[in-house]
Amino acid sequence: MDFYRGKDPKELPLYGFAEAAHYLTVPKATLRAWFVGQKLGGQKAFRPVLVPADAAQRRLSFVNVVEAHVLDALRKEHRISLQKV
Repeated sequence: MDFYRGKDPKELPLYGFAEAAHYLTVPKATLRAWFVGQKLGGQKAFRPVLVPADAAQRRLSFVNVVEAHVLDALRKEHRISLQKV
């Protein structure tokens, strides 16, 4: 049986921003900014640095959650700026 219809289950868009933020203990707004970007005053002030598995539905895959975890660790544990990442 092919439960995933030929797709890698790690790449399926299963997580919303709130759920992923909860698992990662990262603010939802931060996670959303990493994947969608952020607008301030009508202009994009922050471009996304990660690509969600399903941009239209704003859903993340397991791989996306791992990417965000690594990005968070680089920022917090190793104190590397987002620009350097």
